[in-house]
Amino acid sequence: MATAKEILEFKKSFTDETGNFILKTTYYNDSLLHALIVITRLMDKAIQEPAKTLNMYCGQFSLFRDKTQKDATSAKNECDTSGLSEEQQEEWAAFNPYRTLQDRLAQFIKPTHDGGDGGILNVVLSKGFKPLTGEQVWPLLERGRRDGSVYLYELDNSLDLNHFATTSEAFRLESSDMQKTATGRFCDPGSASVLNQNFESLKEHSHQL
Repeated sequence: MATAKEILEFKKSFTDETGNFILKTTYYNDSLLHALIVITRLMDKAIQEPAKTLNMYCGQFSLFRDKTQKDATSAKNECDTSGLSEEQQEEWAAFNPYRTLQDRLAQFIKPTHDGGDGGILNVVLSKGFKPLTGEQVWPLLERGRRDGSVYLYELDNSLDLNHFATTSEAFRLESSDMQKTATGRFCDPGSASVLNQNFESLKEHSHQL
């Protein structure tokens, strides 16, 4: 398990001081906390791209569900906090990746005329996924669907395919949904293009909700 210090360093590793993405090498993550950070940063990356689009094949949309808030808090509490500077201790105390992800989603899909980023979120869910209507994120998704910034799809058949999220140039590819282990790259349009083609294929075998 990563330490608090390692998580904070990972969180800052994606961009330079001006906010430009610099992580061109393959990254590895092995926890829920890593996953929450990466999906948040993928939305940041998407907004810097012309398409302003994040495509997600995520099965249950689990990172955004209510249960994840409790799980993220537990994961944070289990991290070793030794070796943190006073400044890092304050940063760790304020660290709330689930809330940050929810807030980032709200800004990402909000239309530009309302002060948002004007991003597009496309999500393919597994066949027979657990309904999202009782989750805190649902009103946000519903508003996005009305605004034309959120598109949800359900697979017509079950598929044995690793979950992934991708922009035009960056991606995260899971190796274990249960453990949230994954690899990915930023600033890699070639690999991202392959995943985006896969996403379009998934849509062809899905129906829009």
